[in-house]
Amino acid sequence: ETEGTKVRLSLPFLAHWGRGATIEFDGRLKRPTHYKNPGAFDTRRDLARRGILLSSFIPTPERVTLIKKGEGGASTWMAPWRRQISGVLFKNLTPRAAGFLAALFVGDRSGISDKLWQAFRVTGTAHLIAISGQHVAIVGVAFYVVFLWLLKRSTRLMLLFSVRRVAWALTLPPVWFYTFLAGAPPSALRASVMASLIPLALFSKRE
Repeated sequence: ETEGTKVRLSLPFLAHWGRGATIEFDGRLKRPTHYKNPGAFDTRRDLARRGILLSSFIPTPERVTLIKKGEGGASTWMAPWRRQISGVLFKNLTPRAAGFLAALFVGDRSGISDKLWQAFRVTGTAHLIAISGQHVAIVGVAFYVVFLWLLKRSTRLMLLFSVRRVAWALTLPPVWFYTFLAGAPPSALRASVMASLIPLALFSKRE
């Protein structure tokens, strides 16, 4: 009855299988939780609209077996860049340091050992090496400051148009490039979309 049905897995730990991975898991399948509060968002209906009819909670990594590691998703075309950057790190640093920095900079967690992952999970610091909106914000602010400084070098440009608007517009390509380079996790995508609204608001002269 479940063949061809999408299943939503809830994981209290950080998975590093990659998009498009094939896994086996030991868990109980059930219909998604539906709260009956009047006017509440109908989660079950929203999931069903996307073909997700079942859900399961996997409490520990030991209940999951990785059959095939994946890469896939919208960031597939950036995989060679990620591998190249990771290769440079592993060539010049110790394996542990390279694995940590590759995960921190480009979302490549393949170099982090199971023992180190367990240490991050036990100490509650696994989120530090998960690409998030904060990483995108740092990249965005850094490029914005650089572009604004360059544009302000020209008095003529400052008289012709608002250099702040142009600086924000020029910042968007590097922000989106980094988002896909890092694997395009949902938190980074959300931050990139919000960053894109800033120049839109500036050019339309809206708060």
